[in-house]
Amino acid sequence: MKLVYAALFVGLIMLAYGCLSTGVQNPKPGNGTTGSGTGDNGTFGGITKEMCDAARGHWNECGSACRGAPPDTPCVMMCVQYCECGGIAGFGCPAGYLCSDYLPEYPDGSPVPDAMGICRKTNE
Repeated sequence: MKLVYAALFVGLIMLAYGCLSTGVQNPKPGNGTTGSGTGDNGTFGGITKEMCDAARGHWNECGSACRGAPPDTPCVMMCVQYCECGGIAGFGCPAGYLCSDYLPEYPDGSPVPDAMGICRKTNE
């Protein structure tokens, strides 16, 4: 019985370590990087819902926190708000932002014609 408890304890430690050390670095808000991370208000690049709506973007209340992270990066299952762009509907980004990190994409990395992206702050 002690072996079962020890195995459960080790499993919990490994799970906690995996959640804390995902290898994804959170960039500072608005620095124009393509890595995963959120701004001060919990959104990518500091975009608000009002900014997204005004630019005719698509506001996603519960998107992946690992959007834009390198392939094979462990990801936490957590909601993050962001402004989506592109797609067949032609969603846009607010001024000072560009559409990037398109999904889905072809194996060569190019976006499929109706791919959706995320609005990211430009390096201005």
